[in-house]
Amino acid sequence: VRFAGETDSESYDGYIIVRAKDMAGNKFEVISDRIVCCNVEPEVIWNTDYEFGKWTDKDIIIHVESEAQGCGIKKVAYYVSGKKAGEMKYDDLIYKSVYDIRLDKAAEKKNGYTVEVRVTDNCGNESKRRERVYIDKKAPAIVLSGVVTGAYYHDNARLKLEISEVSFNDTMVSCDVLRIMDGRVYEENREVYTPEKYTDLKEYLFAKEGEYRVNIAALDGAGNKTVLSEVNFVIDKTAPEIFIGGIDDGSVTNGDVNITFLCDESFYDTNIVSIDVKRINKGKQDTGRLDIFEHNEKKEVKSHTFSGEGTYEITMNAKDKAGNDASRRVLHFT
Repeated sequence: VRFAGETDSESYDGYIIVRAKDMAGNKFEVISDRIVCCNVEPEVIWNTDYEFGKWTDKDIIIHVESEAQGCGIKKVAYYVSGKKAGEMKYDDLIYKSVYDIRLDKAAEKKNGYTVEVRVTDNCGNESKRRERVYIDKKAPAIVLSGVVTGAYYHDNARLKLEISEVSFNDTMVSCDVLRIMDGRVYEENREVYTPEKYTDLKEYLFAKEGEYRVNIAALDGAGNKTVLSEVNFVIDKTAPEIFIGGIDDGSVTNGDVNITFLCDESFYDTNIVSIDVKRINKGKQDTGRLDIFEHNEKKEVKSHTFSGEGTYEITMNAKDKAGNDASRRVLHFT
């Protein structure tokens, strides 16, 4: 047996010729079909705009070129998350195969999922290429609790955040805070934080008095962004300060009496001030209420003149929307 042409022990592409000759000089020759022997693995080349190992919010297209110059391609198969997703078989002898793989499945875990291509040639040699991809098309889901928009609190407020996101380890959550107190604006943004698990909890504590405007936003690793509606609330730990003046308590006078009322409250627009008047004259008692406060400034001063005869009892109360009660003030005069 001899091999036609140059050969080696690892690779061969040619024919086997068998010749025989007997003692009488008769000759016989047999030529085999073409025989290809190759142990060179097929080549797999990937081209894609996607950067492997990074999160994306778009479909991934991988342009795959496979070559088996030795003995041709027998089949090409690709797998997603370890399961076969497609296969191409070739009966004809071809040396190059070109095709595209489209991946649109969103990842369910923080480590994404795998895509693998396996190319087998007609000699049984196999090449593999495997990569991990990260697709996330959903913005982070955020649920807020603990604080109600528009509410007033007379103690510390705790804003609780529950965030669910598959790419949590590449997600940034921001909490931008403006606090307004007595006309002054303070910027009190909180430190950006990254969740530690798929569904994570975060709590923000607010202790200073003021009107708060809180904006929560989250940006995941694929660029998906969630922006929540602004959360507005007030922390008011201080009761209104009230005062009645103009005459000494228990005084008796023969003329009109002008009484001054003062209320000092930072959140004056929601403050409730009540002034109750009781007058006793000749054994007859009259009651009424003065509604003179306009609630348009922090320190509001009003006055009222009493001219009717009798013994008066003036009672002033104030209560803010956070539930803080002022110390009641009572004034008597005749």
